[in-house]
Amino acid sequence: MTNNIFAVVIVFVILIVNIYDLAIKNVLIVIFLCVATYYLLSKIIIKKDNNEFIEKRLLIGKKMLLDNNRFSIIVVRNKKILWGNDLAYEEFPILLEKQSIESINLQDIGMDGKFIYNNKIYKATSDNDLYLIENITKQEREIKNLVENKPNIGILQLDNYDYISQNIKDSEFLTLAHEIRIKLINYFEEKKILFTQLTPERYQLIIPTSILLELIDNKFVQFNKILDEININETSITYSLGIGTNFSNIKKNAEGAQEALDLAINRGGSQVIVLNKDEKLFFNGKQNVFKGSTKSKARIMANTTLNITRKRDVVYIMTHNYPDSDALSGVLLMKLLLEEKTNVIIKIVIDKNISDSLKKSFEEINGIDYYTNVVIDKTKHNLLIVVDTQSSVICSHPELLKEIDDVIVIDHHQTPVQYIENSIFNWIESSLSSTTELIMEMLNVLNIKIKEDLLSEFALLAIITDTNNFNYRTNANTLETVGTLVSNGADISKVREKLFLTFEDFLTINKIISNVYIMEDFSIIRVQIESDDILLSMCANTITEIQGVKGSIIISEIKDNVNKVKIRTNKGINARGIIEPFGGGGHARQAAGVLNDEEVFLLLESVQKKN
Repeated sequence: MTNNIFAVVIVFVILIVNIYDLAIKNVLIVIFLCVATYYLLSKIIIKKDNNEFIEKRLLIGKKMLLDNNRFSIIVVRNKKILWGNDLAYEEFPILLEKQSIESINLQDIGMDGKFIYNNKIYKATSDNDLYLIENITKQEREIKNLVENKPNIGILQLDNYDYISQNIKDSEFLTLAHEIRIKLINYFEEKKILFTQLTPERYQLIIPTSILLELIDNKFVQFNKILDEININETSITYSLGIGTNFSNIKKNAEGAQEALDLAINRGGSQVIVLNKDEKLFFNGKQNVFKGSTKSKARIMANTTLNITRKRDVVYIMTHNYPDSDALSGVLLMKLLLEEKTNVIIKIVIDKNISDSLKKSFEEINGIDYYTNVVIDKTKHNLLIVVDTQSSVICSHPELLKEIDDVIVIDHHQTPVQYIENSIFNWIESSLSSTTELIMEMLNVLNIKIKEDLLSEFALLAIITDTNNFNYRTNANTLETVGTLVSNGADISKVREKLFLTFEDFLTINKIISNVYIMEDFSIIRVQIESDDILLSMCANTITEIQGVKGSIIISEIKDNVNKVKIRTNKGINARGIIEPFGGGGHARQAAGVLNDEEVFLLLESVQKKN
């Protein structure tokens, strides 16, 4: 607008000069008067414009404010402060000296509208060039204090308390129990953790958030040391601690603590798990220290599996490649468990490389309702359960481990080098006969009966096969499981008939064994054609019994540059250790893997060097 006035004044001067033909002196006087008039008019107009600008902004401010005494009000134009209320100058006295919005830290305002000035916290909202600023320092400190002292629930359990109580004298145990209690109480009081002793081996904890954050930062190392030094008969006191935090209320925190505890117990000894809504933090895990019966573990494992499964939309069940009867039996039994106790969608994923006889038996029980290739729907809340392997290499569909975040592993093999790392928890019992036996324990504690004779017989076949007709890894628990399967309808004679050989099978076995040669006290057989998996196992077992040999290796060519390798060893030689470097796995005396030609050469070379 002022530019328009200036243009009008110039035009007016030119007209006056032309009309009156003024002298130069008079022209200068006219110009001076015009410029002065322009300057005064522009000042008046700018002031009026600014006043109108301020009034409009303040009108907006008044509509926005309910309490003018709580907010600093600042009107800004081109970073210059045109107006501020008394509270603004009280909060920011520097504005009296430097009337620029940059003199305070408004340029550092965060996404939440907060900024810090002189160690105080402010929250600013703006509408064009009008700023409403509230001092929220007190509220923020109160919130921080509330958050830091918000109660989080923990449940501590001494896992092998009962085991130790039954294996030492009463007088020694009373002394031990007192020592444990004193150590825990002293620690809780030092850390300002409220506690209630629910049972001799279980405590409920209320942990302030500030203390919990400190424990997490320290990775619970101090907590772990409390019981580490207590040792009875070379057995450490082991514990599980579950903590629930950041849920909507204390009750939810307590439920989270119980779920975390179940996970911690299952993972075994000296374990802390913090369940932060859906995030899980793991600390101090030690494997194979839990002392207790398989049945007590099965109860924990079964309930934990169900708790986690019920929160999912879809559960995928997978096993290893080239599945044997134990792998397929484990898949079917796990499916039965989930069908009986949950309403989730269950999808079975099986390797396409399955022998004709096992495929026929599997489909007789399950039908064709399974996948050899599957596309994961990532809009669903998915869970993957892997049975009969812990290996990230030999599982049938390794890509599922990358596509599904939460994984449960149930296996009876020893843990390989390349194990599945992203498991929520696992149940590994390498002393037991089979994965079938593990899952049967879970079914028993949940009172689930197998109603189909075919499934009972398939499970029995898996145990007989994996124990080599009860020659390996057979104990009272194994025989009890066999008894349960028989009571559920399994006919031992029918199962054994599946292992009977035809005349052609005998000829095949004799032909395979006739190709044996001895290399460094190992019986080696190469089979150039794909053969029945059970026949190959029989061959491996037979040639291991040759006097003086340390073990046997059967190499079966499946297709070009792909070989199935079976290893059997006598006492003192670790079969799993031989094949594990090549991605295989198994047990101390039975192991297997799928190797290419070069890997087979290197495996045989390693056997030669070791022997």
